[in-house]
Formats: sequence, C-alpha cells, structure tokens
Amino acid sequence: VKRNITIADQTATSLTFTLWGDRAKQEDSVFEGNPVVGVKGVVIKEWNGGRSGSLSEGGALVFAPSIPEAEKVSQWWSQGGSTQSLTALSMDGVAVGGSRRVSRAIDLTDMRLLSDQVLEQPEICSVTCRLALVQLQKKGEVQPLYYNACQEVREGKSLPCNRRLDSGGFCASCN
Repeated sequence: VKRNITIADQTATSLTFTLWGDRAKQEDSVFEGNPVVGVKGVVIKEWNGGRSGSLSEGGALVFAPSIPEAEKVSQWWSQGGSTQSLTALSMDGVAVGGSRRVSRAIDLTDMRLLSDQVLEQPEICSVTCRLALVQLQKKGEVQPLYYNACQEVREGKSLPCNRRLDSGGFCASCN
C-alpha cells in the first residue's frame, strides 16, 4: 500500500514523496487542512530532471512538530503561501530530447491507433494494466524479468543499444 503526498516550505518549493505500508493507511482526515509535518529519512531520487522521495522504513513522519522550522512554515502558509505558485521538484512524465513531456493516460485501443501514426516526436503514454501471464521460462530455462542492458548510443542513432550485457558488463555488439 502506498500514498503519495506533496510537501512545500517557505521557499515556495514542493516535493512529492511516497509513504509505504501502515503510514500510507492513515486516515485521509489526518492530511486534511494541509497540516505542517516534519519528515526524517526521506530517500530522494533524481531521474530525468525530476526528483521524488520515498520515506524509508526507519524514517519518521511527525504531524505538527514543535520545532522553529515548523512554525516558520506554518506562518508562511497562513500568510499567503497557500495561494503562492510553487516550484515543483517532482515531475510527472519523462524527459525526451532534452525537454520535459508529460505523459497522458489512454487505453490500449488508443495506443494502438497512435502507434500506427508516424510522429516526429515520440508519444509518451502511461498504461495501467493487469498482467494475466508473465513468462518466466523459455524452452525449459529460467528467464529473468529484467537484464542489464548496454547503454551505449550508437553512431547515427539517438537511442541506446539495449542489448543484453554478459556477466562482466560486456556488450558483444558494441565492444
């Protein structure tokens, strides 16, 4: 079980991070009214120009902490911060060709139609689905769900090689 929450401070900067397990199961009423929270042990990850956080198992989420920083945030929020435009450190979507593109949710029928059209820029879509079957064996051999792939960009191409690396990190195609 997970819950994404967004925090902001008097720098008018926000960050979305994830709560897991029992912390995510807290009643919605606990989060009503934009309470001041203190967090400790948030792991920040950066990917494609955006940042996101995840509260670690040993981390802490404290509502209405009695520290000076919390009072400053509370004053800022009540004195106009709640209507201020925030700069988000977290980004939805991914970077493509040096620019940020936001993904959009569509169904598989629409995705098939999009794939038939030739576009100069790739279309980025989000798909939520349920897997009916995941093949874990091929010809009696165990097939892993993932593998280490070569990230070398080939000459004249914009995408990485993506071929499977051997146990030593060697790509037979590029090296």
